[in-house]
Formats: sequence, C-alpha cells, structure tokens
Amino acid sequence: MSSVAAHVVRPSVRYFSARRPRPDSRTSRFVAMSCIVSAVVLPFVPPAIESSREKSLGYPNHNKSHPPLCFHAR
Repeated sequence: MSSVAAHVVRPSVRYFSARRPRPDSRTSRFVAMSCIVSAVVLPFVPPAIESSREKSLGYPNHNKSHPPLCFHAR
C-alpha cells in the first residue's frame, strides 16, 4: 500500500512544489513579506525591551552574561 501511495503522492507533491502559485499582486507580496519579517524579527523584540528597561533602571544584573544557546558553544 505504501508503494502505491508513494507513486501517487510523490509526483503530485513534486508538481506542486515546482509550480507553486506566485503572489499575484503587490498587496499579496507585501502581506507575505510582512509575515516573514514579523516571524523573524518579533521574537527578538521583548528581550531587547527588557534589557533596555533593566539598563535604564540601573539593575546590577543588566550586563550579566547569559548562558549560551548551545551547550557546545562554551
């Protein structure tokens, strides 16, 4: 059964991915690009705001180094 599904599904996925629909208008391109930019930029905004708030309030830990995101990056 899986070989039948592979023979049916795989070509249709390849066809769709090779011929994906293009944004038709400037508005749809703008909306798509806005979604991509916001998905990349927005996760970094709250930590930046918190860091600047701590720095402006004079907290002693504002310049404390944070642990690395990866354990092997030490």
